[in-house]
Amino acid sequence: METACNTADGRSIYVKLYSYPLKNYLGKVEGLVLVLEDVSELRKLENQVRRADKLSAVGELASGVAHEIRNPLGIIKAIAQTINGEIKNDDAKEGIGIIVQEVDRANSVIKNLLDFARPNIGNTKVHRLNSIMEDTIRITRKYAEQNRVEMVYEAVGEIFVQADKEKLQQAFVNVILNSVQAMPDGGSLNISVAEDERTAKVSFADNGTGIPPDRLEKVFEPFYTTKDMGTGLGLAITHRIIEEHKGYIEVESTVGKGTVVSIYLPSQPGEVENFEQENSHSG
Repeated sequence: METACNTADGRSIYVKLYSYPLKNYLGKVEGLVLVLEDVSELRKLENQVRRADKLSAVGELASGVAHEIRNPLGIIKAIAQTINGEIKNDDAKEGIGIIVQEVDRANSVIKNLLDFARPNIGNTKVHRLNSIMEDTIRITRKYAEQNRVEMVYEAVGEIFVQADKEKLQQAFVNVILNSVQAMPDGGSLNISVAEDERTAKVSFADNGTGIPPDRLEKVFEPFYTTKDMGTGLGLAITHRIIEEHKGYIEVESTVGKGTVVSIYLPSQPGEVENFEQENSHSG
């Protein structure tokens, strides 16, 4: 029998209950021995495998649909632009302009679909994870400030990962944007980078609105969104990118208190040669 329960420090864990009869020398049952086993890590791994399999299947479907739609959209746009050059009526021109604009918007969704279906991780190198995160914060800081969100960054030691730098940065940006949007009245976003036993951990902790338990498992599903604007593909793409880097993501959330997104990646010893090469290119 498995059940969920809360620990003394407020954590929610899954336990498996075993019961064994306690008999006397006559074989009569005089009691029970109860054994509780914490199976939280096992349940977590099972959920990660299930989620990865599901997203992989959806990705294959999305790729096929995206390619089938892209060609007719290209034809529609070409014809609309041709007509626009031949007509004089202003109202008709405005209508054609809307058609072209909506085709471009649909193509943008298709591009996101293809990014989700095949993250297209390029040639990976050993990079300083600290450096990637510092660049990400520099890119997103202005957006956070405009939304009255203070970003606090902390890194423990030099940490190296084998990564496609641009893709990994894209994943981090997606998480930061979602965290900022979860704090409509402003707040703080604490970002930390640490390493434990050859595993790098990047945490994003906000004090936003939080996510209800029934929605928590859906946040990485394609097209799942609670926003008025957006495709709901940002975190789905993030999940695929991290998966391609042989990592995984965990999300913990409390409604009214905030959300913590933790990304785990295999860390590297830190090959000085690649690191120096990276610095020489950036200089």
